[in-house]
Amino acid sequence: MNRFATYLRATLVVQLAKKDLRLGLSEARTAVSVGLMTADVEAIVQSFQYMCDFILMVPEIGLALYLLWRIIGKPFFLSLLQLTGELSRVAVYCIS
Repeated sequence: MNRFATYLRATLVVQLAKKDLRLGLSEARTAVSVGLMTADVEAIVQSFQYMCDFILMVPEIGLALYLLWRIIGKPFFLSLLQLTGELSRVAVYCIS
């Protein structure tokens, strides 16, 4: 993941630098793209890492719930109801 993030960061910086070099002189004076380039690239890379973590989290939770069901059986459903109740409480808190 770190290797891909470094590759993504380098690719974005190169593309932004190329675009910045194509600007005309009058546009370059008003543009602040060079100063914001690093912050924007870091935000994009960090967002991509969060997205990948979320995508990989879904199968992990599914496997964990399956194993929990196999180990404890029917009482698993009670814990699942409690989990969904907690998630809805967190969602309401985050929205408000």
